[in-house]
Amino acid sequence: MNKHSIKWYLLLAILPLTIHATDSPPLSDAPKLFNLERCIRDSAHDCIKAACIDNSPTDCPTQCKGIAENKCHALAGQEGLRMN
Repeated sequence: MNKHSIKWYLLLAILPLTIHATDSPPLSDAPKLFNLERCIRDSAHDCIKAACIDNSPTDCPTQCKGIAENKCHALAGQEGLRMN
């Protein structure tokens, strides 16, 4: 095979892949699923891990849960998110 036939072979092998890729919608246009319970659980856990000190006099875990609930409800209200 000469150089030109190899180039044509590669072009013909790749062409169907590029055509197929253009047929599917971009990922950014796909609806996003949002799991509110998981968001609250994970956000509260991250807050507790980062901010709460063992045996602290304040009720830090409860405060973290409230902050997480507010944050996740605000995220869920943003346009483009569908509840899961």
